[in-house]
Amino acid sequence: MAHDDSKTMNVRYLGHSAWLVESQARTWLFDYGRVPVRGSADEGTFALARYTRRPLDILFSHLHGDHCHPELAHEAAAQDGVAVYLGLDAPPGDRLPAWTRNARLVLPRSRQAVPGQTLLASGSTDQGVSWLVATPDVLLYHGGDLALWDDLDSFRQPYKQEVGWLAEQTRALGRVPDIAFLPVSTSDGYQEDALLEGIDFFLQTIRPRIVFPMHAWGFEPLYERFAGWMAVHHPETAVCLPGPAGHSQAVKI
Repeated sequence: MAHDDSKTMNVRYLGHSAWLVESQARTWLFDYGRVPVRGSADEGTFALARYTRRPLDILFSHLHGDHCHPELAHEAAAQDGVAVYLGLDAPPGDRLPAWTRNARLVLPRSRQAVPGQTLLASGSTDQGVSWLVATPDVLLYHGGDLALWDDLDSFRQPYKQEVGWLAEQTRALGRVPDIAFLPVSTSDGYQEDALLEGIDFFLQTIRPRIVFPMHAWGFEPLYERFAGWMAVHHPETAVCLPGPAGHSQAVKI
């Protein structure tokens, strides 16, 4: 009997918070920023021309340079079958740079049904949104910069509110995320207790099946430390370590 790989996703780590996820039907590129600087394809560089055979969604959770790539968005505007989404905190007015005219602007607590999928966006504890992407075959979550960044009520309360909203959406879908990409480190190389507290709350509330750690910005050994923490506190949840930028792996969902 032939192997059925319709539920196998190819997940490629492109450094920091950037991920390329490929299914049989479409491709998603999450938070590919203009920084950190990448060298070759083996070091996490994304080449748009290689990924236009099937529908491609480029999702930027917000405008920070480590989560957004204006030049890529401009290049994508000329390609059929490629959609660019940009998360915002609030309606933009006239403040946005010109390149964003080529992007579909997404606000917190929103839901969009587009051909083949539904896109849901929560708010953030920094800027922009986090993403839930629902297709008939897979439910993906990308956290953007939604995390409990500090042990302060000014972070804790909005974080729990947004995770609560995400939980409402997954309950309405009747599904849990097959894959969740979660920020587990600050960009300057710290994995503080508050971050882990927030992840613990997220996992208890949302219960994704598989977690990929992200947001290390060159401090990738923190991913292994996170996996050790998960083995103690959430052994029921699978953790996939991404390897160096450019590394890909097949994930059965």
